[in-house]
Amino acid sequence: MAKVLFVNLSKNTNIFMLQNHEAERYGHVTFNITDFRRPDHKKLRHIEYCNPTLENYLKKIRELHKVQKFDYITTQCENLYPLVDMLKNEINIMPIMDIDVNTLTCKEKFSKFAASIGILYPSYIIPTSIEELRGFNVPIFVKPTNGSDGTCKLFMSEDKYSKFDYHRFDSGANFADVLEQHNAVDDFLDTQNNLRDMKIGKSVAGIKGRHIVQECVVSRESYIFNTVIIDGDVRLVNAMHSDLGYEPNMYIYGHGITNYLTFAESRNNQVTVRDFVGEDVYDAFMEQIHKVVINAGIKLAALDVTTVPYFGSYYLQDLQFRQGGSISRTIKVDRDVASDLYVDKILFDDIEYESVWKHV
Repeated sequence: MAKVLFVNLSKNTNIFMLQNHEAERYGHVTFNITDFRRPDHKKLRHIEYCNPTLENYLKKIRELHKVQKFDYITTQCENLYPLVDMLKNEINIMPIMDIDVNTLTCKEKFSKFAASIGILYPSYIIPTSIEELRGFNVPIFVKPTNGSDGTCKLFMSEDKYSKFDYHRFDSGANFADVLEQHNAVDDFLDTQNNLRDMKIGKSVAGIKGRHIVQECVVSRESYIFNTVIIDGDVRLVNAMHSDLGYEPNMYIYGHGITNYLTFAESRNNQVTVRDFVGEDVYDAFMEQIHKVVINAGIKLAALDVTTVPYFGSYYLQDLQFRQGGSISRTIKVDRDVASDLYVDKILFDDIEYESVWKHV
């Protein structure tokens, strides 16, 4: 069995706690490094804390590795894959894929990768001038290229910030107007050209504020497939179909009326999934995910993929690596009459579903 170090941020607590549970379920010994203490961390057997800067994280990881001699290091935070990759000559990285993992988790890199292997992807730009932004004349989203931690905010009043990430703008020119209205053009372009954090944005573990401006694609319906990929074989663990019940004007998936389908490890689930999501959705997803797996040389990974309608077919909206079967699901849990809470939890923990940890 392996000794594994999980490197994460406290915002990922639910996910890396579940990954610990999953790894320990298969006999592995887990250790954790994160930034800030949270009450839930008491459930973890081994955890260390570190100031959230790239330099401090590297120092802490190296110090702990000298004592514990980890077999592998991994993360569940997209923004920390570059950090983990920096240590690959010192500690074994989880054997995920042939190319840099950041190629699939960074929206800027994945958009180029998608075009190179011939799968559907909306038009986009990485604007480095206001003229380039004004020339992008389609409805758009503005997204941080690495996860949600690059979120930059526009100052709206003395006591309120307004996010522009993931909200729809009528065009690049419309977004440029908003930047000008709030005197944020120079700040935005500085983050784009120099890969710096916005002055009023976040600054955690070397995370940058670079953004991608992408053609706005929204749908009332979305599909999420949780897969385990072993030596190029795509094994479906969980499928989810969500219907918002209305046509959204912003980036929002996995909410509304949601149906789940989870499979035991030994079950032949291909036909069942096709019936659950529909043949057109299933065939489009399988064709595109196989292209990703083959061209990225994925060896061992749990991959959550959001699929949404696009130009008469479907495209892969988001890819997230989750080392551990169907545990990283976001579901709706009733708290009281007034509100609901969306939380990560293990679905059907009594089912022996496929997991990457069985193969580590």
